[in-house]
Amino acid sequence: MRSVSSSPTDAITKFWDKYIEYIVDKGVKPSVSRWYVIRAEHYIQHFSGKKLAEHGPDDVVLYLEELGKSDKIKDWQFRQAVDAIQNLFALLAVSWLPKVDWRHWLDSSSSLAERVIWNQVYTFDKNNSFVIPVVFSLSNV
Repeated sequence: MRSVSSSPTDAITKFWDKYIEYIVDKGVKPSVSRWYVIRAEHYIQHFSGKKLAEHGPDDVVLYLEELGKSDKIKDWQFRQAVDAIQNLFALLAVSWLPKVDWRHWLDSSSSLAERVIWNQVYTFDKNNSFVIPVVFSLSNV
């Protein structure tokens, strides 16, 4: 009888296949499922010395805070990362999943253009040739 052993690579491939099946069942389009894997992998790589079983809500919050400060990520990519990480831990059925305010993180990705009203307030210098644009944030109104 031949012994069949699975390599760590096989186990990883099976895990991501299961993840893709899970997110597609949740409504993620198959055509973007690979991007969800990439977003989840980036999260995991950020904590490369820590097993997923050791992660908690503080790790997620820390990562999302750092990711949200990046000027290299677009709003939709941030929302996709939030969703990818939430689904990662939902698949793993972690008990702490409700302790992360997922809605907050999804909502916090709104672009500046969606959150502010651009309004020009005209202020003239002594030559009457000077305009200062002013931004009013809806969150402060």
